[in-house]
Amino acid sequence: MKDMAISVLLATGALLGAGLLSAAEPPANNSDWPQWRGPNRDGIAVNSPKLLDSWPKEGPPVLWNSEWIPGFYSGGCGGPVVADGKVFVYVQWKQPVGGGNLYKLITTDVLANAGWLPDLPDELAKKIEAAWSSPNRPNSVGWPWWEMKDDNALNEFLAKKPELDKYIKDFLATLSTDEAKKFDAHIRRRLCINHVSNKWGNDPGFTWEELVTLSKMQDVGYPSLTKWAGELSKTTRRGHLTHHLGMSMFFEAVWKHGYTMASDTLVCLDAASGKMLWKKDFPLDADALAKIKQETGNWCNGPFIDAGEVLGVSSSPAVWNGKCYFTGARGLYCVSEKDGNLVWYVKRDPVHPSVLVADGVVYHCGSAYDAESGKLLWKNPLWKGIPAWQKGGDNSSALIWSQDGRSYVFASTGNAKESLSCLDLKTGENCWTLKNDEAEPVSVGIAGNVLVMVGLYRISPAKVEPLARLDGCPEGASLNCLGQILYQDHLYEYVTGTEIKPSKLTGLCCFDVKTGKMNWTDKSCGVPWLLADGKMIVIKRGKGDLDVWGSCQMDLVRATPENFISLGQFKPKICPWSNPVALAGGLMFVRSEDGVTCYDLRAK
Repeated sequence: MKDMAISVLLATGALLGAGLLSAAEPPANNSDWPQWRGPNRDGIAVNSPKLLDSWPKEGPPVLWNSEWIPGFYSGGCGGPVVADGKVFVYVQWKQPVGGGNLYKLITTDVLANAGWLPDLPDELAKKIEAAWSSPNRPNSVGWPWWEMKDDNALNEFLAKKPELDKYIKDFLATLSTDEAKKFDAHIRRRLCINHVSNKWGNDPGFTWEELVTLSKMQDVGYPSLTKWAGELSKTTRRGHLTHHLGMSMFFEAVWKHGYTMASDTLVCLDAASGKMLWKKDFPLDADALAKIKQETGNWCNGPFIDAGEVLGVSSSPAVWNGKCYFTGARGLYCVSEKDGNLVWYVKRDPVHPSVLVADGVVYHCGSAYDAESGKLLWKNPLWKGIPAWQKGGDNSSALIWSQDGRSYVFASTGNAKESLSCLDLKTGENCWTLKNDEAEPVSVGIAGNVLVMVGLYRISPAKVEPLARLDGCPEGASLNCLGQILYQDHLYEYVTGTEIKPSKLTGLCCFDVKTGKMNWTDKSCGVPWLLADGKMIVIKRGKGDLDVWGSCQMDLVRATPENFISLGQFKPKICPWSNPVALAGGLMFVRSEDGVTCYDLRAK
């Protein structure tokens, strides 16, 4: 279920628009990356200069690193956009408790909950450890030792566990009167901590040796949750923070006490230097905080926490006509590109899809607004509004398509089984809706009048007709919901199966979109994110825990209908979610966990 859960969750920010559409051609001088997936929302950099034909081993040259901007668990995975010499990034800012930019996660209270006592005599510590780890100790599962609970809650728990209560009292009776009196509260808490994990997600407690190590991390600041988890994993058995949102109960509790959910924040950087030009914070109200703290069900045999709270809303802004539009935990914002001052705001629920702006219309999750005033223009009558992390949900970033002088929005209905509707951009009229019969959400692209999903469809503003299925994609295969490239009548797409419906076809594939025929596939390559100067940027996620920042590999490849050739690779600090890469004027801007990095890809 793990991969399926990740796919469904990530689809919130990137599903529909992971595909490519042939929108109206941008102006000849347009080399910006002004919105999600570029000028045409298709991952293709328009008017790119000549790029390097190969990368050195250490990767392309770094021009600058921005100052600290929290990302991933600390601020979401919204991708950067570039316009008018500026870089814009949306952050669901989690402010470290106490201020500054370092999260001090191990506190006195956290250590006490985990069973640590700094002045505990060594001999007594050994006795308590033996009693705690003894196979004769009655089951203590059910006590949430990682939470801040008072003595009354502990007494109520022990009242329901008479065997455990007796075990603790018998142990206290073996101590001197002074020891029993002085350390009673500590011993009771320590012996209520479960020793091993179980399938219901109850974390095992730390050994005394691990607690000694953990105590040395008290009040030490870390720039991110993963940096802290990496240090923790070196000396304890608690190193299983993963790249997806399933985290241990201990990690979750510690992390939530390490920050305050401060604001929807838009950051503006100078594209040439990385200097922060301005930063605008919009504090979250009680309603937004309540909605992003929602749990979403019981996935993976344990709690699966809403991306809004643990990860953060992960949308990319859009820049149009001197204004920047973005969606956050509180709703939809329009601010001045010059200084970030608020122009208009519409209260909406926290969701991940990136806003679309075209022809003076702003479209987002079923509603269209006037780009200048924020006035509601129309609503999609088919919009279900089901959050993507709930069963049947499919919140997707919309795409724009131009035909015969009119523009159309290709948008999700908010339901994975009704994955795509074609709406007139100006009026909101529903032209047609395409049902999705696949097991997983699928990505979408358009080549002329051919719609590309797992199958090929002929489209017009009036109707959609099936043509053929992509060769080699059996039922259950899933096109990657994050990135794909449609170039010269060929689709370059990462295809995989699901744990429910495995597929023999896994890897980067090249399909002829005129016939659906697969030209080639390669398991060694990852997801294609963008194309410029005939070359593709491809990202392959690493394997194992804590893999997001250390082992994601970025490749420069030249792909053709016949084959692909690797032109270099390196491992940047990057999270391969929600399109974290922008390319403008030959410069590549990458969102990382602690800021933005600019790489120079231009040929010298």
